[in-house]
Amino acid sequence: MRAQDRLHFLKAFSSRPNRYECAAWLVEHASLTTSSTVLEVGCAQGDASRWIAQTTGAIVYGIDRNPNLICSDDMYKNAKPGPSRVFIERGDAAHLRFAPATFDAVLCEACLSHVRDKARCVGELRRVIDSRGCIVVADFICIDDAARSRLADTPFKGVMSRCRYLQLFDDAGFICLEEKTDNKTLKTFLFHMIRENKAAELFESLQWDSNPTPSLSYCCFLLHPKVNGRVLT
Repeated sequence: MRAQDRLHFLKAFSSRPNRYECAAWLVEHASLTTSSTVLEVGCAQGDASRWIAQTTGAIVYGIDRNPNLICSDDMYKNAKPGPSRVFIERGDAAHLRFAPATFDAVLCEACLSHVRDKARCVGELRRVIDSRGCIVVADFICIDDAARSRLADTPFKGVMSRCRYLQLFDDAGFICLEEKTDNKTLKTFLFHMIRENKAAELFESLQWDSNPTPSLSYCCFLLHPKVNGRVLT
């Protein structure tokens, strides 16, 4: 994706009305407190990281590989009274700098589809999550490989099918305990892009108007690490 297209993509995605729905789902299941440590992978400007810190008081690290998207972490300080709670930095999702079992929760939203080495990325998420932690991965999915081929020249060229995502999670050592499809997020996102005159050509590729089951959807996965084949509680 061209840098300019990625900026329009992120602007539209970040300005949708239900922006923090996936972050709220993570907060709900992770039971975060002021002693919790959270990682957001693909944080862009860090707005979801800041929202999690403000909502829970947890310490949040946000990483993104694009330095042009990262604001100074000075603007995120004092999300709660006391020391800085949010730290935004440049980082590679496939090569995380953090020690094993560092985080109580991880959010990875609309990021994995843009990562080339998805298996390495998910393996890194498994490495840095605590054995009793949880992860929310939310991303665009295609209905099958044929649909994926139609998206080759769009911002969604890196998406996979639901089955491929689930296999990826299982191979890395996760159990998917819950999932939900949210096409409202997708529709809202596309309409935001259309207002910027950047997405009208996507409708033909997505077959949104002509097909009751569109090529693209948006899915949230709640993952827990497997320990000896089971989830610790």
